[in-house]
Amino acid sequence: MSQTLEPISTILTLPDEMAARRKRWTRDECRALVAEGRLEAGKFELIDGEIIHKMGQNPQHVLVVMLVLRVLTRLFGFEFVQTQGPVVVDEASEPEPDAAVVARPLSDYLSLGTPPASDVRLAVEVPDSTLREDRTIKATLYARAGISEYWIVNLPERRLEVYRAPGDAGYASRTVFAAGEAVSPLAAPDAAVAVSDLLPPPLPAA
Repeated sequence: MSQTLEPISTILTLPDEMAARRKRWTRDECRALVAEGRLEAGKFELIDGEIIHKMGQNPQHVLVVMLVLRVLTRLFGFEFVQTQGPVVVDEASEPEPDAAVVARPLSDYLSLGTPPASDVRLAVEVPDSTLREDRTIKATLYARAGISEYWIVNLPERRLEVYRAPGDAGYASRTVFAAGEAVSPLAAPDAAVAVSDLLPPPLPAA
């Protein structure tokens, strides 16, 4: 049975003296670093001024991202689903959700540039070793940007966490759906997504 839970506290802060010593990068500065060969495009995310190097993907993560894409493209169409591409939140944040449903065909962004958060109808993350960060840092980032719905495919517990009602303090609503349940995205309220369609087959018992 789905569970509506109290939102996780999502805002992480550092002591003032530590924050003052940290360099906060901008999108323009990161583009310059890529042009200079000091950063490799596609190998990092810019999160609230921090350059976060992306980890390699294991086979389970690759499979689940593909399962998510299959479900979302079936609902919204191939041209409206972006995978592991950047989204502009602000000048200090350009995360790359594992999947994102956007408002325009992807071909439009060839001339418009990177999709802004205001165009994102649904963001999805598939944590491997980053579940805590996706529940806190990413959730806060997406909520502050006004992304109306955010999903975390929680692989260790084989469930889907659905976040809604964004605000400056994070998402006000967090509901957990088990493998045998279904959820209707806000952007497709008449559709039903089976959580089991987003999960890999259970591993055989040792």
